[in-house]
Amino acid sequence: MVSKEEVKRLAALARLQMPAEQEEKMAQDLGGILDHFKELESLNTENVNSISGGTDLTNVLREDEVSNKFNQSAVVKSFPKEKDGYNSVPPVFN
Repeated sequence: MVSKEEVKRLAALARLQMPAEQEEKMAQDLGGILDHFKELESLNTENVNSISGGTDLTNVLREDEVSNKFNQSAVVKSFPKEKDGYNSVPPVFN
């Protein structure tokens, strides 16, 4: 069982404001969670193979490739206005 003082200390560490009427319920809930962990600790895992992840894939990312697919003239043409060689857009704020 987790005490109300431990709940207050954990709430302070997490910078949570907890009403006093919720401390007892939180203490019971945390105690139940810790009881589940105690149950898991009692399981025999001696013949269970360890795993490091959910897949055998080692590298699912592609290699970075340098490309110059940016067409500056097409981008400049897509803007409604151009002023002094710069693209001009309508103001967002007044």
